[in-house]
Amino acid sequence: MRWAVSLFVLAACGGAHVGGGGPDARACEGGDAHATAPDGSCLVWFSTHETYVAAQSACAGIQAHLAYLKSADIDAVAEPLCGSSDTFAGGSDIAVEGMWVWNDGTPFGYTNWETGEPSNGGPTYQEDCLVIAASRAAKGWDDRPCDGSQISISGSFSYLCQYGP
Repeated sequence: MRWAVSLFVLAACGGAHVGGGGPDARACEGGDAHATAPDGSCLVWFSTHETYVAAQSACAGIQAHLAYLKSADIDAVAEPLCGSSDTFAGGSDIAVEGMWVWNDGTPFGYTNWETGEPSNGGPTYQEDCLVIAASRAAKGWDDRPCDGSQISISGSFSYLCQYGP
């Protein structure tokens, strides 16, 4: 009987969750579209166009980060969320040109670059941020400008956040 009362008190105070999930679990919701990835993380897509830095900040505002598409399984869930809107994910080669890493510092293992990408914009401008090129039929990855400072017609995209598990 004491055990049952203790469990009830803990559950009522948020210290235990009967049925799994743990005290830090949260529902996969929000944004303009969302889905649970195979690793249990939540992917949340926002249609609002932002620069890379602003998108990182917006993700942090919901206790998330720009999405790490570290496997084909996660990428397969992420890409349909973007519809036909080119979308920032959490990878770049800002620190060292040609050395692509996720924002947590881990190097790319899995990649889904479109043919001819990453191209770094040729000799005219830098393309240092990862975008799911959803406006293309194949919906692969592309490197794009992180903001509009070098080319005013680019650098502002939808963005994909990730949190959990």
